[in-house]
Amino acid sequence: MVHSQLGAVLSAQDQLAAALAEYRQALVLDPASAQVKSNLAVALRDSGDLAGAMALLQEVIAMGSDYAPAHNNLGTIHSELGRFNAAEVCFRRAIELSGDVPQHHANLGMALLRRGQWQEGWLEYEWRLTLKQSESRSFNQPRWEGDDLCGRRILIYWEQGFGDAIQFLRYVPMVIARGGRVVLEMPPELLRLVQGTFEVERLVRRGDDPGEFDVCSPLMSLPGLFRTNLADIPADVPY
Repeated sequence: MVHSQLGAVLSAQDQLAAALAEYRQALVLDPASAQVKSNLAVALRDSGDLAGAMALLQEVIAMGSDYAPAHNNLGTIHSELGRFNAAEVCFRRAIELSGDVPQHHANLGMALLRRGQWQEGWLEYEWRLTLKQSESRSFNQPRWEGDDLCGRRILIYWEQGFGDAIQFLRYVPMVIARGGRVVLEMPPELLRLVQGTFEVERLVRRGDDPGEFDVCSPLMSLPGLFRTNLADIPADVPY
């Protein structure tokens, strides 16, 4: 396992050639290891060899392996190739084998959304908030569940990238229409862009005290709360 562990460290450092060498040495020592083959496949994918990665993962699965990451990794490759039906099958199998692994659920959510299965897709996409690489946010106030706000103050807070924020800001007027007094948190780089665009009660810089509020919601959870589908994507442009 030493070679496999070293391969993982090298992969994390983007030293893919060295990582591939370590994984291949690990496979020589343990040719039946589903974990080593799956890790090697990920390194192959990251290096651009999608065909080699897919062949290796299909080999693992053909062995009757119940190693959930192999199914998840194969689903990821299918997604990258636009094969969302096949990706869904792989992610569901990974979840069946491993239970509630956040990455498997989040991947399924993305595949479902890209297939147009919006309602289940939004639910599964909520698992993104529990991923290790997700910046954890914790508030004493409850999450908004999409009900009428009736004048309650709601904190809508930024997550992920600038482009995502710009795209999903279209939901802010919909929250206001539900009776929300919006406190909108944005990164400093977007404050000038957003200033004066929406009739929010307060616009705050990420990291500053948002002040008092009653409920909160991540910005990118709003489409699910509004049950967005292809027919009713908010499209009032320009903002």
